[in-house]
Amino acid sequence: MKPAAKKYTRDFLGSIILYGALLFAVNSYLKSTEVLTPVAIALALLPMTGVFLALRAVLVFSRTWDELERLKVMEAVLISFVCVGMGTLAYGFLEGVGFPRMGTHWVFVLLIGTMGLAQVYTAIKYK
Repeated sequence: MKPAAKKYTRDFLGSIILYGALLFAVNSYLKSTEVLTPVAIALALLPMTGVFLALRAVLVFSRTWDELERLKVMEAVLISFVCVGMGTLAYGFLEGVGFPRMGTHWVFVLLIGTMGLAQVYTAIKYK
């Protein structure tokens, strides 16, 4: 494994572990409180610290890619953006006729999952 990939793996894993630990701790604490206060709001957003550190790790790692790798990832991002955008738009119309509501947090999960599939496609395409 290249040094850049090792650093990325270490940084990304650390940020996700931090995210999980903060999420667990914050949710455990907030279950005991029902009052919406500025402190509760700040605590609810605290796990985003791990998300921002993960974003930083991805950005730092992406700067080590060559032109072909950047092209493949960009195409995967565009495929994911269009597919999830059109899919959530269509689902929004379906919610209007009685389909269950979908939480907005699922949009990001769908983007990441679809991008992973699109990266498989672009890796095969540019092989």
